[in-house]
Amino acid sequence: MALACAAAFVAPRLGLTAGLVTVDHGLQPGSAARALDVCAWGKEIGLDPVLVSTVDTTGRPGGPEAAAREARYEALVSAARDSGAVVLLGHTLEDQAETVLLALARGAGPRGLAGMPARRTRDGVEFLRPFLSVSPGTGGVAGTRRDPGTRCGAQPGPYRRIGRRGRRGAGRAGGGRDGRRGRP
Repeated sequence: MALACAAAFVAPRLGLTAGLVTVDHGLQPGSAARALDVCAWGKEIGLDPVLVSTVDTTGRPGGPEAAAREARYEALVSAARDSGAVVLLGHTLEDQAETVLLALARGAGPRGLAGMPARRTRDGVEFLRPFLSVSPGTGGVAGTRRDPGTRCGAQPGPYRRIGRRGRRGAGRAGGGRDGRRGRP
């Protein structure tokens, strides 16, 4: 969700558009409703287009996670190809660590131990992972697991105080704790 918020904020300032594709694997009860909630949230924060892609994972090789991953990438490639978009993925440093640890557990070779690349092209579509070197726990990616229903920027953060009190005394020589001279 943090990536969607960032894209909704940055894209228009760069003269670009940002959309959202949520993939419903149909693997859990209520997944269709959840996908619609995500779409409504995406529209609310200004993303356009906003799409639900429903995929079928049955009969695919590998376990359920591998089947879901392949179906998800196929859906993202299809959506991006239709619009000529680049796909942004919200994987973080913790996701990268999990990927490498799972590869170690499976006995993967050097390719598996390399983890996820920050940039990858698949079927002619470019995939980027801008948060791959950021840990959610550091505050660098606030709300990556946030539920829809929360507006972007609604959570308190280090730059939230922008009112008069938050600026008083900033950069002032001799300013005390409250921004006034001589008062600690």
